[in-house]
Amino acid sequence: MEAVLSKVMKTRSLNRAAALAALLASAAAAQTLSPLRREGGYYVQEQRGDLPAAFRLRISSTGAVNVEGGVGQRVTYELVRKVKASSEAEAQRLLDQAPLTAARQGGSVTMRIDKPGCWNCGFSATLHVSTPHATQEAIISTSSGQIHVSNIEGRVNADTAAGAILAENIGAGVRATTAGGPITLGAIGGPVRCETAGGPIKVGTVRGEAVLSTSGGRIEVGEVQGGLRAETSGGDITAQRVGGPVFAGTSGGVIQIGEAVGRVVAETAGGSIEIAKAPEGVTADTAGGHIRLTEVAGAIRAASAAGNIEAVFLDGRPVGDSLIETNAGTIVVFLPATLHVAVDASVDFARSLNRIESDFADIQVVRSGNGAGSNEVRAVGALNGGGPVLRIRNTSGRIQIRRLPE
Repeated sequence: MEAVLSKVMKTRSLNRAAALAALLASAAAAQTLSPLRREGGYYVQEQRGDLPAAFRLRISSTGAVNVEGGVGQRVTYELVRKVKASSEAEAQRLLDQAPLTAARQGGSVTMRIDKPGCWNCGFSATLHVSTPHATQEAIISTSSGQIHVSNIEGRVNADTAAGAILAENIGAGVRATTAGGPITLGAIGGPVRCETAGGPIKVGTVRGEAVLSTSGGRIEVGEVQGGLRAETSGGDITAQRVGGPVFAGTSGGVIQIGEAVGRVVAETAGGSIEIAKAPEGVTADTAGGHIRLTEVAGAIRAASAAGNIEAVFLDGRPVGDSLIETNAGTIVVFLPATLHVAVDASVDFARSLNRIESDFADIQVVRSGNGAGSNEVRAVGALNGGGPVLRIRNTSGRIQIRRLPE
């Protein structure tokens, strides 16, 4: 009997301990609610609260959200809700349908704002949250409105159905998705993935790779320490420095890449391409613009349907098999005097030999073909004993093979 009683008492003690642990792990927010006030044609109500911080912050809202990391050890918030109504009672009834629920459950602080059951009441909700800088993850989604996150040590996942996204001073990676609005990122301490259905993307510095996509807008990048993939259906792409390979594609815009550590692939259907430094090779293709490549090495492929091409090869770096071609423009290639390369250049429709000019005695310009009516001019030769083949093709323009100034 005593053994049974002891077992029962022990079980009750364990249950009380488990209940206490659950109570400590789950804490609802302490909140204050202001009286309704009129503001133009709206009724406005403010709600403030705070609760213990956690590893993760999760917010689901129907309006603008602003999250800022700070020095405090608690999560504090202020919510401003507005609604149009015929009376104060009607306004309160509608706002009661869209409460803010906030609680800590285990390792997460969760906030949720629902939308009232009205279609033309002009409801809006703006949420300002302060969380400890040490927060390791912020997951924020809203059905309409801007998202702004700053000074968070961990990673950020932001998703809005209609609005801008701004993130700055984030210690880890960022994933930002919007169905219609710009995305702006400042200093990001991890990899980045951004996607917008209609708006520009601007990125400051990224400690990791960056994948950026927009259906209609400009993409502007400062520095990415990893690789970069940038795609837009209608806008320019610029990147100052990339610490890995680059893919940049646009259906109608200019592509400008400053310095890239890895190979660069740049494609545009209607604009020029400029690459300042790419020692690991370049593929540049435009349907209607000029191409300018400076300080390049490795395998080069540059093609323009109707534009000029300039390529300056790096001194002291090997070249790979390369092809540079245009249908109607001038191609100018600068080669270091010490480069080991075999050159094969041609102009298909040339009235005279001066359609190809060469600074190198080892590259001779000749009329190709046996017939008197042949219009092709070629320049073939090997520098420093030859090496990989550099093919230069022009349909009806000019080719200049220049010695790179020392």
